[in-house]
Amino acid sequence: YPHPNGPAGASWAQAGADGKFSLREVPAGTYTVSANKEADGKDYQGITENVAVTTGSNTGGVEVVLQLKE
Repeated sequence: YPHPNGPAGASWAQAGADGKFSLREVPAGTYTVSANKEADGKDYQGITENVAVTTGSNTGGVEVVLQLKE
């Protein structure tokens, strides 16, 4: 589940089988996007910081790499 956190607070979305996700009507600002997944009893997490969102534009290509949480 991707979790954006920024000027408007926190939100979440569910990624599809292809790993893609969409968030709509996010206010302009700089966000941190984190994600997590549990598989086979293991927890995977990732984070991408400084994602810039501008008014009237689509922000694409945000990539969060999941790694096994130790």
